[in-house]
Amino acid sequence: MHLPDSLETSPHDRHPLAAAVRAIGRGPGRGRPLSEAEAEAVVSAILAGDAAPEQVGALLMLWRFRGEGPAETAGMVRAVRRHHGLPRAAGVELDWPSYADGALRTPPWFLAAAKLVALAGVRTALHGPLVGEGRHTIAPTLAALGIAISATPSATLTFCPTAAVMPGLDALLALRGVLGLRSPLNTVARLVNPFAAPVSIDGVFHPPYIDLHLGAARHLGLHRLGVLKGGGGEAMRTALKPVQLFVSDHGVVSDAVWPALTPGITGHALGLDDPGGWIASVWRGEQEDARGAATAIGTAAMALFLTGRAASPGAADAVATELWQSRPRDPTQWPAAPCH
Repeated sequence: MHLPDSLETSPHDRHPLAAAVRAIGRGPGRGRPLSEAEAEAVVSAILAGDAAPEQVGALLMLWRFRGEGPAETAGMVRAVRRHHGLPRAAGVELDWPSYADGALRTPPWFLAAAKLVALAGVRTALHGPLVGEGRHTIAPTLAALGIAISATPSATLTFCPTAAVMPGLDALLALRGVLGLRSPLNTVARLVNPFAAPVSIDGVFHPPYIDLHLGAARHLGLHRLGVLKGGGGEAMRTALKPVQLFVSDHGVVSDAVWPALTPGITGHALGLDDPGGWIASVWRGEQEDARGAATAIGTAAMALFLTGRAASPGAADAVATELWQSRPRDPTQWPAAPCH
């Protein structure tokens, strides 16, 4: 294990990573954030199995309590990439992380949105956990929509499980059940972009994290990243109210407010008892769900805008609406060529 000399050791240390715990966790006015290089070295050591279990928990929770910065986050992303041999070029145009692990108040309509985007010819890779708290609706909905599950993006739209693509990171994310809290690695997972896509769409639950994601993207040199406060923390545009989309284009940040699509609808979302079945029935036209359909259309519109398929929010909404109206009514069907 090699740690930067800036992590000063103490005669009391019995393990090299003690210096990192001390740097972050010292008392008020004495603790400090790690540099990008320090964070990369520390997470590399954790992934390599060189940290004591107590140190893993201490570091992740101290980072959580103190709050990680953009440079630290970028360093962690670099460590995850290096450990897993990423990114791996796979001809993917759109990177779509899915790491929300709380209870969704709506079916995962972002998966239907991703299918609309793929039907427009945008090669898309979704990635995230298939199991765990709050993830039980993902696999059934993927099956209902005919979305392939694979370790590599083998189709126009593929869901790549974190356990298959980044097993070391997946194991650390699973520590939430032991530690009781998410860690900074939940942010890291959203920024890894494992297949080197030129465009990413990213959702957060807490608005203060938007600046963190944009800042880390700048450190990492990401080409084009869109970040929104999404439903449940997913990259999913709510249809009920205006949503602000922040875009980092080679480090230059802009933003635009996208209008509400169904502002008059109130009440709970439909289909929570069987989300995958409900989305499929709406897709087939057997059930009506204006709110759900608008969520799929609106989310797809943001992705189409980010990938250059539309020049403005209004144009993107129009393209996404056309894709929805012309969709193949069998939700598992994929046309021989893009339908738009």
